[in-house]
Amino acid sequence: MIEITGLQDLEKFSVQATAASKTVENDVNEIKQDVAGYVFLRMMRITTVDTSKAISNWKIRTPNDESLEREAYFPGDRGSTRMQSQMLNVRRELPNREKSKIGDAIYISNNLDYVEDYLENKDRLIANAKKAGDFKAAQELGARLQYFK
Repeated sequence: MIEITGLQDLEKFSVQATAASKTVENDVNEIKQDVAGYVFLRMMRITTVDTSKAISNWKIRTPNDESLEREAYFPGDRGSTRMQSQMLNVRRELPNREKSKIGDAIYISNNLDYVEDYLENKDRLIANAKKAGDFKAAQELGARLQYFK
């Protein structure tokens, strides 16, 4: 917090506020993208799979993107291709977060009906992922948005 005790402090605050106003929207957008990537990776990691189809269907989307359902990138038995499907999904989906513009939402989704039910019922994974996203956002805000010192 800046303590303003005179004209010099007010001028210093004005300079800092002007500088911050030019970068804050971009910084917030970058934080949003980082948090989306973090939650996306976390959701793939905690998804139990049998054929890798569930992992292959995690997506990062902006509001205008189409919804689609994929077959498993690398079909396997009991998650034997988990790592391969995760890596290919990372390569295909992480670039989508950079498509989000300032003010646009980013959605982490999985279109398979059984995945949402599974995640909601098993150890409250969706709620825990939201908490993890909130925690990551707080870390990013603390590290980046320190304009007024």
